[in-house]
Amino acid sequence: MKVLAQIGSYVFDIAKEPVSLLVGRSSFLQELMTSIVLLTSPSEVNIHILGRDTWGKFVQLPHVLSYAQQSVNLAQFLDRLEKEGEDRLKAVDKENLPLIIALVDDLSKRLKELKEQDKSQYEKVQGQFARLLALSKKTGIHFVIASEDLDIPPILLEEASLKVALDKDANKALFKEESSEICLRDSYRKLRLNHIELSASQIDEKIGLALSRLEGSQWWRGS
Repeated sequence: MKVLAQIGSYVFDIAKEPVSLLVGRSSFLQELMTSIVLLTSPSEVNIHILGRDTWGKFVQLPHVLSYAQQSVNLAQFLDRLEKEGEDRLKAVDKENLPLIIALVDDLSKRLKELKEQDKSQYEKVQGQFARLLALSKKTGIHFVIASEDLDIPPILLEEASLKVALDKDANKALFKEESSEICLRDSYRKLRLNHIELSASQIDEKIGLALSRLEGSQWWRGS
C-alpha cells in the first residue's frame, strides 16, 4: 500500500521510509502531516503524536489515535508503540492494517530534558527505538521525526532513508554544506526545494479541508 506525503513539490511514499528525519524548523513538520491527512483516509494511516501544544489542533482528525506533550512521556509513547507492534505481529490479516506514523517533534530537546530528569528512562528509550526500527517493516510502524540538531540516537540517522534539512544550520550538520535552501535526500537523489512554509492559518485551513472530506463518512466525529 502506498501512503503519499508531500514536502513542497516533492511527493513520496512514506510507507517505504522506516524513518523520515527533518532537521531544523519543526513547524515545517505540520505542513508535511497535513499533506498526509489530505491524501489518505484513517483506514490507510493512523497517527500517534508526541509534540508541543500547537499539535493540539490535529487531535480532531480521526487519523490521530493519541497525542502527548511532555518529554517524560517519551518512554510511555514508545511503550504504546511497542505494544501496538506486538499486537500487529499477532494479527491474522496484516495486509489490511493501516500504516502507523509515530510523529515525534523536538526530539533532541526531549532527549536532553529526559536525560536530566530520569537517566534510566533516557537509556530505556535508546533500546525502544532500536527494537521498533528493527521490526518496522513487519509492524508497519514508521517514524516521522523533527529535531533541532543531530543529538539523537545514532540508529535514527542510520535508518533515515529520507532526510530533510530545513535551514542553514541543519544543512551544515546533515549534509556538510552551506545552503539556506530546504535540502532533501532520499534513497535515490538529492533535491533543493524552493518553498515557502505555510502559515498557521493555512495549516488550519488544510485541516478543515481534510475534515470536510471526511464529513458523513464512518470516521466523522462531528455532531
